[in-house]
Amino acid sequence: INKDLNISLIGSRIKELRKIKNLTVRDLADALNTSASTISAYENGKSLIITAFLYEMCKKLNVSADYITGRSNTIKIYVKLDK
Repeated sequence: INKDLNISLIGSRIKELRKIKNLTVRDLADALNTSASTISAYENGKSLIITAFLYEMCKKLNVSADYITGRSNTIKIYVKLDK
């Protein structure tokens, strides 16, 4: 299924998840080794998130890319199980 990405939705979901995790824009930027202005541009729908940042953001926020990109409305939280 090819589905257009809604950068406003992506931005609002990034912001929502960041706030749920009690992270500031600076905290998230530092964790992703980027600038706060880059995170702000994503959150405000000024820039489409690049795949590498999306992948790292999913790991940092512990959610699926499908949720962030709007392909799913269910927040899937991943738990790493020790073997």
